[in-house]
Amino acid sequence: IASLRESRCLIGMRYHSLLIASHAGVPAIAIPYQQKVENLCREQGISQVPIKTLSLEKLQAAFREIQKK
Repeated sequence: IASLRESRCLIGMRYHSLLIASHAGVPAIAIPYQQKVENLCREQGISQVPIKTLSLEKLQAAFREIQKK
């Protein structure tokens, strides 16, 4: 977790990686593929880029948005 706190952002698909990032105060971008990941994102305010519409441009846009916060 200590090394995660040094990160500028986490991009993840898995529930626990996103949960740990949230608790560590690290901005995250989720690529959800399960309902439980989508629910976590809504509850924790984590940005999402749906896997069905995933593109480099959408990831870059999400990254720019979280950097503004």
